[in-house]
Amino acid sequence: AREKVLGPIVYKPESIKRGELKQVAGDANVENLQVTMPFDNPVALAHVPYLPARPIKLTIYAYQRNDPAAEIVQAFTGFITSFNQKGAEATLECSQIIDNLSQTVPWAVFKSGCIWALYQVGCGVDKQLWKNDALVTTVNGSVLGSPEFSAKPTGWYTNGFAYNPQTGEQRFIVAHDAAAGTITLVYPFLSLNGSQNIEVYAGCARTKEVCSDKFNNKINYVGFDHFPAYNVFQQGIT
Repeated sequence: AREKVLGPIVYKPESIKRGELKQVAGDANVENLQVTMPFDNPVALAHVPYLPARPIKLTIYAYQRNDPAAEIVQAFTGFITSFNQKGAEATLECSQIIDNLSQTVPWAVFKSGCIWALYQVGCGVDKQLWKNDALVTTVNGSVLGSPEFSAKPTGWYTNGFAYNPQTGEQRFIVAHDAAAGTITLVYPFLSLNGSQNIEVYAGCARTKEVCSDKFNNKINYVGFDHFPAYNVFQQGIT
């Protein structure tokens, strides 16, 4: 593998593989394209623990590797629409840009609660400042126990994430109970014993109060707190 210069951009070799590109005459419903990469790739990490507020665009260029004079063509243009992780690999599902023409609901621009992905671009909070090491003492499926989980108030780690440095696995935290000294993951780690250290990162409830009081990050808060909660279509007009 070697660097490739295309216009003003230098493309560096990465451990990335993709599925087949298919062309179907007269049919706009083209199957999704899969892209697989290491879980620690920056593009993959941008989708953890939440999908980005705006989807990342993907463009694939193709050319004859052994023919420097060959024309470089744009073979695929689309967006990353979903993310899956298995072990040390991440799989990104991508759809062609033409698929967006059939979208009836726009991407979220504003809502009640912040739309930024925690610790990602836009949020601006440095996750290293909110990381703690936890010695896991009990493992019951997706529920982990540790003295660290009693050291913070209930809910401190809710909506945060846990990382297993030995396997590279990362899991979203759906609940944190300080009284029980436990956190609950969205699904269990594939390999974890009862005497192993993991990293846990504080979570965010996406409210203005939490952003301001917990993270001191109100300047980056983009929630629309005055979005009406009363739905006239469901509750009628009074």
